[in-house]
Amino acid sequence: MVSLRLTVRACVVSVLLASMAVVGSGVMASGTASASPSTCYPPGSASCPGALKVVPSTVLRGGTVTVTGKGFSAGVNVSINVCNIKKVTTGAFNVGLLAGDINVSFKMPDNTPLGACKFTATGRGSNKQTLTLTTTVTVKSATMTALKLSPLQVTYGNEQVELMSVKVSPEFPAPTPTGKVTISAGKSSLCVLTLLSGKGSCGLTSKEFKAGTYHIVATYGGSFKFAGSFARGTLTVVK
Repeated sequence: MVSLRLTVRACVVSVLLASMAVVGSGVMASGTASASPSTCYPPGSASCPGALKVVPSTVLRGGTVTVTGKGFSAGVNVSINVCNIKKVTTGAFNVGLLAGDINVSFKMPDNTPLGACKFTATGRGSNKQTLTLTTTVTVKSATMTALKLSPLQVTYGNEQVELMSVKVSPEFPAPTPTGKVTISAGKSSLCVLTLLSGKGSCGLTSKEFKAGTYHIVATYGGSFKFAGSFARGTLTVVK
């Protein structure tokens, strides 16, 4: 009887020692591998989060953008490649809840290629490995819309002599803007122009307006590479 109790006790001790050995090797009792935040791998994975964001997501040549990111080692230098034409170096925050994060603002170059643009941030990650984060934004050129009314005053019933001319130009050297321009007075659309070499024009029909003063607005809707803009003019109709 004593021999049987000793045998059972020895078996229990053996099982406990084996369990301690398994836990000590870094495997949880459930069989799930444990992970230490200081040794997470690979960068950007769920166990080692990293993210890069550019605001606004549609940026303008010459406009200001803000780049934020996380997942870097606290205090390290992070290099940001902007559309392969500009490099910005910033430091990750060293202390506090934002340690390892970056936050930097700068002006987009006037000659940034229009369309899709990639931002790439590279630095030492929180797991001491090189961390490379990327995101893509859309670059557009700001535009200037000019509206010319000729003449500025027309007689009621003879509005057809009016010619409304529009020209849309890029703010910085770029291809000629394409797209459509809507000319309106208040809530009434007078015409919709399709730009040709950045220009377009249209007229009015007779008795289009009653006698009075009207604020004419030409609105360029923009395109994939160009931001929208508008211009105003004043037309007077007399009896």
